[in-house]
Amino acid sequence: MDKFLEYAGLKEARLREVLGVVEVSLIVRCLRPKMFKSGAGGYDTVLETGDAKLLLEEVAHSRIIGALRKLGVNFYDEKLQQMRNELYRENQGLLYKAVLSVTGTKNDDLLANASVYFLEAIDNLLPTADTKPQTYVYSFVVGRLKDHVTSQKKGFLLLTYLKRYCGFENAEELIVQGKVKVNGCTCYNKKQVVSLEDEILVDGEKTAPVGFPSLCDEEAFLSPDGELERKELWKAVKQAVGEEKAEVLFFYCAGFSVPEIADEFGYPPEKVRGMIRSAVAKLRERKDEFAGFAF
Repeated sequence: MDKFLEYAGLKEARLREVLGVVEVSLIVRCLRPKMFKSGAGGYDTVLETGDAKLLLEEVAHSRIIGALRKLGVNFYDEKLQQMRNELYRENQGLLYKAVLSVTGTKNDDLLANASVYFLEAIDNLLPTADTKPQTYVYSFVVGRLKDHVTSQKKGFLLLTYLKRYCGFENAEELIVQGKVKVNGCTCYNKKQVVSLEDEILVDGEKTAPVGFPSLCDEEAFLSPDGELERKELWKAVKQAVGEEKAEVLFFYCAGFSVPEIADEFGYPPEKVRGMIRSAVAKLRERKDEFAGFAF
């Protein structure tokens, strides 16, 4: 049996098992109306009826699993987790191929994103899928990568980039004082549009968006020692910033965009950005304890 389909069968059985125990209305409240195929109408119907079968028809199963995890359900049992790891390890070539098809080059940052999209794709697989599972997963990853690259190319306002994505609360003051350079030129225009491809220096130091993909690296996840180290680090992060902010930060580190996290948690995007900035600020205050983060 195709391992993708085998995983899909186990995952669907686990979903039915969990949905037989967890109240459907609780799951629905962790989702957003636009996640439903029928929009707000589907959201209201499932919320009112508590119909688990309809929920499975209306919402991508990876979204439902995400909602269950937010509710504290340990969805991935040992067998499922083992198969996720095996599928990921055995399909590295597919991920590289997807990145190459989108950019034409090997891009480690996009490869990290592709890993996240791959895991999302296999959680959406159905055991009775008409198309070949590997074809579906590849197409899904490529589509998400294209969306990601397109959003990056649109760029950001310099002020927005420095404040929201790099954590500079005094960004406007830095720009006015001429301490910000874009591609070698001092920039006084806070509305200058920049992209992640631009070199942006603040006081001569290169900036980077707040994000720590190494902590969510799936290769480390597959290593028992690496997984233990990562778990201990995130446990410390939760104690330092609080469980809610730590969970948002974890999703951000895993490559999810702010809008995607906002959808997952049902928060406004501004609240998500604020939570990330606040969490990072606290971790920066205790830099020695969190050397694993790329400050």
